[in-house]
Amino acid sequence: MPTTVLGGKKNAKKIVDEASASLPGIDPLSIEAPHTDMCKFESEFRSGFISISGKLSDWIKGLETTKGDEDSNIT
Repeated sequence: MPTTVLGGKKNAKKIVDEASASLPGIDPLSIEAPHTDMCKFESEFRSGFISISGKLSDWIKGLETTKGDEDSNIT
């Protein structure tokens, strides 16, 4: 979302464009918040927190699965 920069709403602009805010091969997630509030959640029940914590959990599980596969290949 656009972020208000000195001067009020009519000067709101995107701080980072979509191409710079995403990684190749990873589906981007959107958070309904301006840049300065993207990691400030009012509670664990907010949609942004749920989305991000869920994605991080998936990545951690994927790392654990990959590590387990590597360990089973050790002789």
